[in-house]
Amino acid sequence: MRAVQCVSLTLKFAGLVVLYVMMRAVRAVVGVVSPLLRRKMDIYGAKRAQMYGTALALEDYIDLIFTSSSLWTEWKERYLNELQCETRVGGKAPDAPLLHMDGLTQARLVDFAKKGRPLVVNFGSCT
Repeated sequence: MRAVQCVSLTLKFAGLVVLYVMMRAVRAVVGVVSPLLRRKMDIYGAKRAQMYGTALALEDYIDLIFTSSSLWTEWKERYLNELQCETRVGGKAPDAPLLHMDGLTQARLVDFAKKGRPLVVNFGSCT
């Protein structure tokens, strides 16, 4: 099972690298062919970032997008954590620490369980 996971993650990483190279190439070609279009792409990207709560200045955003550090962060956040995951189908759920809405107090997942009733966790969606 672990070997299959490693092969799967390797293929995902290769795909992510190919996507990264393609996006860098598109951005470079657009920058040469039409600087105005590249500027519009960068402004669109910055507006999207602000919409999702990453309030960066346009100059800061342009320096961050499609860099090797952004590729590494993407890889780490999306795929590398899968290797460290110890949750298995049919296995016990981890007792994860949770943060209350005030951002100061912590609780454990098991604190919300009641004897004789299953604990249902709904991760929901914001869309």
